[in-house]
Amino acid sequence: MINATIIGRLGRDPETKSVNGSTVTNVSIASDHGWGDRKSTTWVRAAFWGKRGETLAAQFKKGDPIIIVGAVYTREHEGKTYVECD
Repeated sequence: MINATIIGRLGRDPETKSVNGSTVTNVSIASDHGWGDRKSTTWVRAAFWGKRGETLAAQFKKGDPIIIVGAVYTREHEGKTYVECD
């Protein structure tokens, strides 16, 4: 099992929508690294399903610091490979 920790700030307010009777909350996380002229930003998109996502949307907004920890795995859907965190 591969575990990952993503530390950054929300790049936009969480967006919650309904999908097939469930809710999903999407976020974009910006993580800066380097300094001065060598500073760059890595963006990570994440989706949270159900109550977990609803709670996140109620408590976080753009610019808030956030840490996500979980197991990383891949899945394929319609010919695309997705990296997911549990």
